Amino acid sequence: REKERLTMLVSFTVLGGVLLLATFMARKISRGVLNLSQASKVIAAGNLNQQVQGSSIRELDITAKAFNQMGEKLRRSYAQLENYNAELELKVKERTQTLEKEIKDRQRSEETFKTLVSNVPGTVYRCRYDGRWTIEYVSDSIKTTYGYPASDSNKAQIRGFADIMIEADQPEMIARV
Repeated sequence: REKERLTMLVSFTVLGGVLLLATFMARKISRGVLNLSQASKVIAAGNLNQQVQGSSIRELDITAKAFNQMGEKLRRSYAQLENYNAELELKVKERTQTLEKEIKDRQRSEETFKTLVSNVPGTVYRCRYDGRWTIEYVSDSIKTTYGYPASDSNKAQIRGFADIMIEADQPEMIARV
């Protein structure tokens, strides 16, 4: 009977020790996993400098090192992205300035052209050398010459000088041009 008690006592002691050791290891493993989880949340919130401490458990240590390498790659990628963004903003700013200058230059050129056209007697025009002599530009004085306002050349009524020319005169006009 005494041997049975001793065997039971030893068995319960060993069982208690195993349970205590299992609880200790479970806490140690879960603490490492919890640290990884918390670090993931911190990185997800934008703190890319978060590091995970190594562990005496080999698998958790490997995971922590991989996590830290991932964080370093994220920091580098984010810095590179910020550099690309700054370069792009600079290029957009430069291009915008160039376009603004081109617009001002074109406006000045247009004003100069309009002033010149308004001082030329007669009608100033530009047309394509196609079958209809399609009008690309015509001055406002065309109204006094042909009876049509310049705005009609932009509409469907008159697209070319062939539309306002007498058909019988067209062959002679084409031959002269």
